[in-house]
Amino acid sequence: LTQMKESSWKYYIAQREIHPPMLLRGRKFVLRAHVLAVAGGTREPHTLRLFLHSNPLVSEHEVPLKTDVVANCDPSALVLQSGSRSPAYLLSEATLTPALRASILDQMSITTAHVFQELQHQHPLVPEHAHAADTELSLSSDKDAMYQLYGLDFMLDGAGKAFLLEINRSPRIATGPMGNVHG
Repeated sequence: LTQMKESSWKYYIAQREIHPPMLLRGRKFVLRAHVLAVAGGTREPHTLRLFLHSNPLVSEHEVPLKTDVVANCDPSALVLQSGSRSPAYLLSEATLTPALRASILDQMSITTAHVFQELQHQHPLVPEHAHAADTELSLSSDKDAMYQLYGLDFMLDGAGKAFLLEINRSPRIATGPMGNVHG
């Protein structure tokens, strides 16, 4: 940032490094959780309902981390050699134990509910409270409701703890040949 003009700083966020990061196939990765937020409507006019997709996307970085750097825990050297990522795939296809996968999904759900509760307090979409829904999506023609799809990006540390990196208002929603489709 010191090499940039101060006027462009508003486009950057600095955050604490996640160290050591969890790796898949020797690579850092990001999990993209899709969340549908439904505000108001005739059925529940004073609530914000959240629907978290149960199978997030995994996006690995193309270049593996140097294993000697990770083993020696040198945080200053844990920098990717390339910012590009491999094509995304579903979390269910990742080489994780079922217990770790369940823990990740629980952490993502709790974090999502917390973040949206805080957002609701700062910039209310509806007059009262927000909550996370664990039920199946059922939106049968509630025309008065407002709908917004979000993409929440998470990264895991070496112990499997999930950290929210960012929230996207127009997230990529597909993989493979449809990978550029946005919500």
